[in-house]
Amino acid sequence: MNTDATIIRIGRALLDGFNAKDLSEWESLLAEEYTGSYPGLRRGADRQVATAYNAVFVPAFPDLHFAVERTFADGDMIVYQWMSTGTHTGPLELPTGTVAATGRHCTVPGVLVATVKDGKIVREETYWNQLELLAQLGIM
Repeated sequence: MNTDATIIRIGRALLDGFNAKDLSEWESLLAEEYTGSYPGLRRGADRQVATAYNAVFVPAFPDLHFAVERTFADGDMIVYQWMSTGTHTGPLELPTGTVAATGRHCTVPGVLVATVKDGKIVREETYWNQLELLAQLGIM
């Protein structure tokens, strides 16, 4: 049985993975029936699509850091309000093409909602403003 602390730790695995520059633990915590929802990808992303979506940020922002500002838990659902910071020093692979490194430092707030059942993440929804990131990179 999951304790609140265990559910909170598992649910923030994506954010902790970004901070560690290694998403493998997060990937290992995704349930077989996992679905994700991300800016620009609001249909249910499976494990493979979610991994591909998130992996592009690690080489693009090698100093990427997520600071969790607030955590709210209600049963198996946890909400994390976060602030991300990072410097764009690597190529950012987007569906529309590659954005070459700009050297710009970015700060973007967001929210992650995770649902954890039986020690696995079954659902994640992230909310952050893609246009805000692109504007800070000087693309928009």
